[in-house]
Amino acid sequence: MTQVLTFRPPEVVAFDHKFFGTFEDAYFRLDSNDALPVFTFELGQQTVALPFGGIKREFAIQEYASDGVMLNTVARSLHFVSILRPGDPVPPEVLTGDAS
Repeated sequence: MTQVLTFRPPEVVAFDHKFFGTFEDAYFRLDSNDALPVFTFELGQQTVALPFGGIKREFAIQEYASDGVMLNTVARSLHFVSILRPGDPVPPEVLTGDAS
């Protein structure tokens, strides 16, 4: 008998790695130039926007680890909402396919 694995995306934006909780008022958005998902935060007088690929590489986040799944979920979610912050609910379009 074949085992079928089912996948349920996370319902709330939350991460295990402490990096994502380091910056106050950090959020996720699509970059205005190339529409890639970025993690955005203030660092001194500068606004920093880090692409997800670089974050995954720098912190060795695997695709199927909880933080990798969360980043992929956030990336899909940003096609339905303009920004997401840690602690925000994942849009219903991603969870159930229903419109918000």
